[in-house]
Amino acid sequence: MKDSCTEETEQTSPQAALFLFVFYAGFTLNLISNKEIQEQTLRECYILQFQVGSRSDIMDRFEMKQHAIAIIGAGLAGLTCAFRLKQAGIEAVVFESQADAGGRCRTDRAIFAEGQFAECGGEFIDSNHKEILGLISELGLQTDDLTSFEKKGGKPLYLINGTSIPGEKIEDLYSRIADTVREEYRLCEFPPLYNRHSKRAKELDSMSIVDWINQNIEGGTGSEFGQLLCDAYTIEYGADCAEQSALNLISLVGGLNGSHFNVFGTSDERYRVRGGNDLIIEKLKQKLDGSILYDHQLTSIRSLGQGGYHLGFQSAGKRKEVYAGKVVMAIPFTVLKQTDYTKSGFSPLKAKAIEELGMGHNLKAHFQFSSRFWEKFASTGTIYTNDMFQSAFEATRAQKGDAGILVHYAGGKEAVRLMKEGKEKHKRRFLQDLSRLFTGAADQFNGRDLISYWIAGSWTGGSYSFRKVGQHTGFAGVEMEKEGSCYFAGEHTSILYQGYMNGAVESGGRAALEVQMDLLDEHHKGTL
Repeated sequence: MKDSCTEETEQTSPQAALFLFVFYAGFTLNLISNKEIQEQTLRECYILQFQVGSRSDIMDRFEMKQHAIAIIGAGLAGLTCAFRLKQAGIEAVVFESQADAGGRCRTDRAIFAEGQFAECGGEFIDSNHKEILGLISELGLQTDDLTSFEKKGGKPLYLINGTSIPGEKIEDLYSRIADTVREEYRLCEFPPLYNRHSKRAKELDSMSIVDWINQNIEGGTGSEFGQLLCDAYTIEYGADCAEQSALNLISLVGGLNGSHFNVFGTSDERYRVRGGNDLIIEKLKQKLDGSILYDHQLTSIRSLGQGGYHLGFQSAGKRKEVYAGKVVMAIPFTVLKQTDYTKSGFSPLKAKAIEELGMGHNLKAHFQFSSRFWEKFASTGTIYTNDMFQSAFEATRAQKGDAGILVHYAGGKEAVRLMKEGKEKHKRRFLQDLSRLFTGAADQFNGRDLISYWIAGSWTGGSYSFRKVGQHTGFAGVEMEKEGSCYFAGEHTSILYQGYMNGAVESGGRAALEVQMDLLDEHHKGTL
């Protein structure tokens, strides 16, 4: 039986609209103890979807510069927000600066042999990423459990100063600090926010990852384990560890139980969409047919007080101004801060977050080989090294064919250096280093490669957000707070899933709910 929310109709049924509102706002209604008020709230939401208008009405208002809701950015966050609003009977127009939707969720299916594909941007989904896993299922897509496709006996390689460190030794080194890390995690009362944080969270937020390692690991960043952590977290967040808050490390590793060590803590990177992650984008585009405007780059936002916003756009070489009663900003702050928002009415703390929130620099270089030769060396293809190429992993688990793709994944200053070095030199050096680890590796390279640079200066301004020293307790949480009738979505606004695709989906749903609640409130006041 097909769920009503997946039917491609012009307008969601009243029953579906009511169901969706309850689904997303259930936690809010649970806070209301008076049953009569609960029922009244639901009745008004049921009525609301008839009063907002159809898609054609929205587009007509756009042509007259009078459409109601503008969503800026057609990445996972913006499209999810528009989709959730549409399910509730509320139409919005999505403005996208690029020629297509997707943002940092992009899959390449053209370059590699044997029908294999590569994720240019976001790749892995954790087991606890319930929002994106739910959306995938809702859209009729499936995931692959990548762990079930790993060869038995395969292990990751840890190489420090050219020496392979056995996994058993890594476990032992971690066990020496495991209790300390867990205690730090407990004392920090995660997640720490600008308006709610413990004393220890404030102290750790004033330290960098390098500071914490030097204070808590014997030998500090000069030790094998210290160097491994520095390398791994430079890659994970796309920034050198001296720049990152120590809470970035504690937030991931502190959630581990026992002495078993995982470099990125509870993040298990277990799933990927079968056929490629951007199938989510394609499905959402189908649901929002006619509601996305491409080649519209936001240049300014100006508040009209209680009367909405004027939005400036650059499109087809021309400037245009559009009125919107409500705006959802679903673009990275690195993009937003390039616009003129001086008259937006945003609070000083919001402006500080927009200007200062960290954005990682990462490089994903995919290289295809005629076989998955690393399996013969009892390797999973996952490699961490401090003196070669930072890290690598296999991208073809769960994919058909004999060929295999290894991804060279680099972060921080190293990613920037490699971009400046140039593709050919980078490729030559990586294959040489790989052959030092796996004899004959370079000979199996089939000449097909794809390099994606997610670095400052690119159209996104980087890969994904991270918190610098002082930013957890300085302004974490303000990113998601609405300002007037302007709402914020994107991985950078997520409290629990910052930097993940799940953060984009979760925040898009949250922003849609906030818009619905405000429309409901306005409707309620208008009937008094």
